[in-house]
Amino acid sequence: MNYLSKALVVTSLVAISSMANAIPTYVSAQWDNDSISILDENFNQISSFNAGAGDPNGVTSDGTLIYSGHPFSNQVIAYDFLGVEQFRWNGGFPSLQGMAVVGNELAIQDSGNIEFYDSLTGAFSRSIVSPGGGTEGLGYDGTLLWAIGDSLIGVDPLTGAQVANIPNAANGCSFTGTGIADAGPGQLALGCTSGDWYVVSDADGSILVSGNNGLNMYGLGNISAVPEPATLALMGLGLAGIGYRRKKAA
Repeated sequence: MNYLSKALVVTSLVAISSMANAIPTYVSAQWDNDSISILDENFNQISSFNAGAGDPNGVTSDGTLIYSGHPFSNQVIAYDFLGVEQFRWNGGFPSLQGMAVVGNELAIQDSGNIEFYDSLTGAFSRSIVSPGGGTEGLGYDGTLLWAIGDSLIGVDPLTGAQVANIPNAANGCSFTGTGIADAGPGQLALGCTSGDWYVVSDADGSILVSGNNGLNMYGLGNISAVPEPATLALMGLGLAGIGYRRKKAA
């Protein structure tokens, strides 16, 4: 990411953070109103924007862009953190049921496979066998690609080999939960269409904290590399200083 891109991301995060004095941490997709929401660390909605296409059934972020997946139009749409569309591309995933950023690729659950696409161009690169036909969401913790279904299954994103299998706290939700995301070291976040959410241990699936945000969540993603509050403030001041120096120089 170049300096200008970093500045734009930080500016967006500072603007969003100031809306509710909260740190943007997660993104979710809502089917009921075709929107994308930015959530704080307690899963409260900070802001939302129109998805630009119907039935978003997956959402994720690489820390620079937010991506939503739309199975009926076979599209992935990328936005900045203020919800401005940056680009979109077409793919071959009519049964898309979740997505996650893995390096420079988007992993997309489609029927019996997890397919990998270049996140910028949409070029298909490879696929691995899905750990379960009932997989409703994907999340990547930097090591394992996690699938949410009857249980939470962690797989090697290169080979598809199953490495972990733990109970799913969202089993009582519709579709056994519809979103999963990294929630920090040793933790996973789960989301449901009812608005129920859970943060669980990735060791045994035990619930660490839970709640309900009232959102019709069809997908959940973590905003990676989110600066801490103090860092946001300092970077905001830094950007303001840069603007002042440029103005003065002019």
